[in-house]
Amino acid sequence: MTTVESLEQVVSNLPQQELAEFRRWFAEFDAASNKSETSAAKPFAKAQIANTQAVKLADLCGGLENSATFAANPVDIQRKLRDEWR
Repeated sequence: MTTVESLEQVVSNLPQQELAEFRRWFAEFDAASNKSETSAAKPFAKAQIANTQAVKLADLCGGLENSATFAANPVDIQRKLRDEWR
């Protein structure tokens, strides 16, 4: 059995509370090990690194500034989204 297989087995048998603690630790570990890679990445690329990694709102700022979808008047966009559900 490889180390990865051993880890998979141990992690899959963790109680929920310990699994949550492990996920938090691993997210921090992963973020620290990827820090040099992500520092030069674009905001959306940083957000896609891991689903478990918390994404800060500041990382996403400016990502839609050139989007055709959000180029219209904000009030018109909001009205269109609201009316879409009627």
